[in-house]
Amino acid sequence: LHDRLSVDEFAARAAGLWAALNACGGRRSACAPLDGLEQHQAYRRSLLLDDLTPFEACALYGDALDATRGPAYCAAFHDAIHRLPKWTRVLGGSLFAAVAAAAGAAAAWTRRHRGHRVVVNAQPTFLYLVAGGSVVQAGAMLFLGVDDRYGAAAADVACAAAPWCYGVGFALVFGALAAKTERVRRVFAHGRSLRKRVVTVRETLAPAVALVALEVAVLAAWTAADPLRYRRVDSGGDSRGRCASETSWSFMGPILGLHLVCLVWGTSAAYRVRDLDPEYQEASYIFAALYVSLQVALLGVPVLFLVAKYPAVDFLVRCVMLLSLIHI
Repeated sequence: LHDRLSVDEFAARAAGLWAALNACGGRRSACAPLDGLEQHQAYRRSLLLDDLTPFEACALYGDALDATRGPAYCAAFHDAIHRLPKWTRVLGGSLFAAVAAAAGAAAAWTRRHRGHRVVVNAQPTFLYLVAGGSVVQAGAMLFLGVDDRYGAAAADVACAAAPWCYGVGFALVFGALAAKTERVRRVFAHGRSLRKRVVTVRETLAPAVALVALEVAVLAAWTAADPLRYRRVDSGGDSRGRCASETSWSFMGPILGLHLVCLVWGTSAAYRVRDLDPEYQEASYIFAALYVSLQVALLGVPVLFLVAKYPAVDFLVRCVMLLSLIHI
């Protein structure tokens, strides 16, 4: 913009614009009325920006346009403006509520039976982390069902919040599962060598804390530098919205790569301890869960590219992928 408009030109255009807007002195009959859309267009022209497209105008000022220019004005664009169906938000909220209820029930059952030998062997600290991380991760489904139907600001907040829920939740769940498996492996490794050593929760919790800290650091840098925002793209007579930013893959790529590495490592670690004492056979369940998550991750990402043009299908695929990563 600096190359197209100097500071003096900008000041002159802005002053002229506001003088025109205030010329009526509050009397609509004194000059041609300027509604919100016309003011918006005039302001964009003062900055040498293109006018809002009909899709954008109807998306932002549809009610006003219907009232002033007749309901038929935006009717031609309504079918071409692709939005998420209203049921997606209901489904997202229902899935989140189901996950939260299941996690709460599991945590309550664990606390009630925390003295039982099976629960002690399952390491309650990590079970609580899995339950909490599952709720955080499921929170992403609340935001996946929000678009500009609920306002541009709400859509921008949802776009920025969804990666936080997914990333932090994944780090908590995977970190807890990996720490549980690693602690069992160390205990039996020392047992085979006939050496007595106490493996504390703190020792095996450190990698999980490091993973969460790394995840938060990348997400914070992403949010500060160039967070996802809801954008509409008009093409071929259609208007489709999506979360996007100029440098999104500079942050999303490392996060997805880290998660893939974690899933591969966790699957292999759980597989190595699959033949332990029957009392510790939860490692086989962890292996099965992580193996399914790895398969869904490898197959789900290409599918997302294929269904990107279909908002409702894209929402369902993302929800299925999130549910596959939730292990209560």
